[in-house]
Amino acid sequence: MTTNPLVPVPAAEPIVQAVPRARPSNAEIGAWTLIGGLILYVLMMRVVAALIGGLALYLILDRLAQSLEKRIPGMAARTTAVILVTLIGGGLIVGALGFSISFLQHHVDTLPAMMQQMADILDRRREHQRGDRPVAESARRGCARRRRDVQHRIAARLHGDASRNRRLLSPHRAS
Repeated sequence: MTTNPLVPVPAAEPIVQAVPRARPSNAEIGAWTLIGGLILYVLMMRVVAALIGGLALYLILDRLAQSLEKRIPGMAARTTAVILVTLIGGGLIVGALGFSISFLQHHVDTLPAMMQQMADILDRRREHQRGDRPVAESARRGCARRRRDVQHRIAARLHGDASRNRRLLSPHRAS
């Protein structure tokens, strides 16, 4: 004998009937088609990064709104989340712009040296990728020769020497 007032009853097995799935509604089919088309558009137009950025922004706004709903009721939480994210994003953009302007103002005299250093780094990287130093060296000499020719053409135009302009600017000049 037990002191339990409830008598255990054996569990009845539930009867499972295979219910045929109903045909999806026209709205669902339209939504699937629209989503498929948008995915193809994103892939064809190569805007996957923008899609990921938009989804990340949506996720940030949604999570922020959920945490704000504990303190602010209703739609005001979503509005506050949008305003906060906009202010933070705008502040970051303005700060980056101000930093860039300040950097350029204070380092404008070293800008050509930085560009030359960047060009040297890119040239070394190309040589390293190719692994063919003589070809890279001859290509560099050819680029330098073309750059010098362009500089001479510009100088000739500035000085207005008509005979020299014709000779330098002719496409088939003898070297």
